[in-house]
Amino acid sequence: MSTPAKIAAAAAALAAVILTGFAGTASPAVADDSVSAQVVFNLSRTTLSDGQLVGSAGGTSSTLVAAPASGATAFTLSAPKSESMSRTLIYQLGMVGHTTGYWVKASIQYYTRGVWDSSCSIYKGRPGTAGAEAATQWNCQAPRSSHDAKNRAVFTISQNRFAEASGTLRTTGAVSLTDGEYDFNNLPYAQPGSPKLGENANTKFAVVMREGDTTISHGALARARFSYRIFDGGKPTNYWVVGWSQTERGAIFHHHAACFVTSQQPGKGSVPLDELRRDEVTPYDCKVAREDTVNGDRGTYDAELVVGDRNMTVVTNAASAADLVSRFCTSIDSQDCTVNLTNAKQTTKPLDDKLKYSFANYTKHVWKPDVIIEEKIVMSHKYGLEITVRTDAKILGQKFGVAVKNKYEFQWKEEKTFEAKMPVDVEPGEVSWVQVSMPLIVADGDVLIFDRAKNVTYRLPNVHVELPDDRKNVQWAIKSDKLANFPHLSPDTEVLNPDNTTKTAPSPSATPTPTPTPAGK
Repeated sequence: MSTPAKIAAAAAALAAVILTGFAGTASPAVADDSVSAQVVFNLSRTTLSDGQLVGSAGGTSSTLVAAPASGATAFTLSAPKSESMSRTLIYQLGMVGHTTGYWVKASIQYYTRGVWDSSCSIYKGRPGTAGAEAATQWNCQAPRSSHDAKNRAVFTISQNRFAEASGTLRTTGAVSLTDGEYDFNNLPYAQPGSPKLGENANTKFAVVMREGDTTISHGALARARFSYRIFDGGKPTNYWVVGWSQTERGAIFHHHAACFVTSQQPGKGSVPLDELRRDEVTPYDCKVAREDTVNGDRGTYDAELVVGDRNMTVVTNAASAADLVSRFCTSIDSQDCTVNLTNAKQTTKPLDDKLKYSFANYTKHVWKPDVIIEEKIVMSHKYGLEITVRTDAKILGQKFGVAVKNKYEFQWKEEKTFEAKMPVDVEPGEVSWVQVSMPLIVADGDVLIFDRAKNVTYRLPNVHVELPDDRKNVQWAIKSDKLANFPHLSPDTEVLNPDNTTKTAPSPSATPTPTPTPAGK
């Protein structure tokens, strides 16, 4: 290398050393002589409120957050490394939106030897007050000892679970649910589903039994039970769905889920939900679609229950329908033949022959005969094809009558005789009659029949039933018109001839003589 080149290289090396020296002294390392901690609570199915510092020594700290969310900073504290410090705080524990009377007491300390330490305990009652005692319903895990100058101290609080059950209730088709009620066996941690559930919707529910919780029945049972009224196409029905999900703890865990449809109203008569009548023949069905533990944890259990229309075979042929009725609807107590009442009302029905109680006056004076009404109404029922069921198959009508009584409180009879007597004024040249209307209860619905041998449910749609209304009497009104408007009277019409003789067969020649009009009129 030539002398000039060597000089240049040496100059470059010297410049590099100088620049390196400047770079090293531009940001000198400064020793940090303080320590700090960020206190955080991780919460599972738990909330905190009413936070308060109850012990403080050394260092400085931020204001305590009174109700920190899970994972958020409750407060921070700091001090020189050479100074000890500690903080003790309390929070009331809450769950499902309300406080519980249980408290957590948490402490964090820093020692001059460079160690962070902490502890926490659960109490029933506010710590430091009379009667406060250690409780088992929650777990609190304090952070481990740490030598970090910047410590993140995380306290973990969770319920001390003994057993747990949950579920999802789902609707399908035109079925919706309302009037939802939940029973959790007196367990305080419970999350009910929605009180209303639309078509093709779902809702979740859950219950946790903790160590120390007291139940009403079965001391080791975490159970969530529900009941809803079933609506079909937005209209109320006479059916309810009842079900539950439960975990029972013993030597091993026992899990169970069930649901069924009943026509027995829940809450009426103080009958426990699981003892309500389970109707097998209904338009609706509820099944357990899925059930399992949660992530393999035997202490948990989750089930999916689905309520919707029952799978049925529709029978529209009247002869086939009548055959099914005669085979399965053999008793008012028959459980394999039921009625799904869709509508019922009280009404009146005029007699088919409006001139049955009629009088024709062919004389020139007013006639005042007495009319005696005698009518019998007999229960009748028809299928949609207007084919009347055999008259001896009264069971079907009785079942409709019972359904009407239960839902509408209408009083009915299989048959009822009505009698009435009254005078009728018949003007000359006129026919008068008593328009009679019979009080009826008319009901419509489907008949459901379960063939157990075939495991098939049949639906007989559009059944119309007419029942005598036991609480109402026959209604009548007297009507009149000119004889000229009735060229054909009823064979039952009673006739007063011009010679004042009466008979029931009117004479075509018995034309009344017009009454002369007085002079001057």
